[in-house]
Amino acid sequence: MYMIFVAVFREVLSLSLMGSIIAALIIVVKAIFRQKFRAKWHYLIWFILIIRLMVPYFPESNFSIYNLLKPASYDVGTYINRDSNPENIDAVPDNIRSSYNMSSHDDGIENKSAENLYIYDILSIVWIIGVLIFLIWTISVYMRFTKSAKANIMLEDQQNNEILNDCKKYMGIDANIPVIFSDNVMTPSITGVFKPRILIPYGLLDKLSANDIKYVFIHELSHYRRMDILINWLILVLQAINWFNPVIWYAFHKMRQDLEIACDEYVLDHI
Repeated sequence: MYMIFVAVFREVLSLSLMGSIIAALIIVVKAIFRQKFRAKWHYLIWFILIIRLMVPYFPESNFSIYNLLKPASYDVGTYINRDSNPENIDAVPDNIRSSYNMSSHDDGIENKSAENLYIYDILSIVWIIGVLIFLIWTISVYMRFTKSAKANIMLEDQQNNEILNDCKKYMGIDANIPVIFSDNVMTPSITGVFKPRILIPYGLLDKLSANDIKYVFIHELSHYRRMDILINWLILVLQAINWFNPVIWYAFHKMRQDLEIACDEYVLDHI
């Protein structure tokens, strides 16, 4: 089991490095096509990063930016065995023959490999502890937030409930999605994958017109229809796995911003 953790950690390091490169490329592409992409495409392009972080293996190709990161190497054994006659050993380049001899007799290389394995052992332990801490903290915060939401007041105003039902009908949503007033949120939001609830700050609806309330409801219902709640949980899991990589964290921060802008665009297209 322990060796499995080490192997998984090595794979995570590789995927995280590749993900950092892809994140940088996405940021560059978005900057170049800032005015040409719609908000939807600025958001969807981030899924290339998500797929890269989730899929360990892709079909190999000679045309890959990752090949630039791999140092050139020789299969020394194959080179030597191609002509193993001692009298022809001079035909082997000096640097290759030297590497072949050193790999056969130098015990220092084995010691260095053992040290590297020990370092990976320690790092894998630190990594899994970090993942567990992040996930436990996230789940505990969510559970406290959900528990407090259950104790808050539900929307009972008939006029606003009619607006909500009209918005659900317009969006083609049949699920029961109650509106709850909460002092734990600063802006309207929606939470819950299986039991979604729209959370509204206390007193906000009293300050808004009917059209503004309609916009708020459609915006939050759009998050539900587009499965943004599930996507946010997926991002949190990937952040937990890559907690050590600030590039990935920054990329997901930008992705969340693009998610909100894309949702606003979606709402404007449907009003």
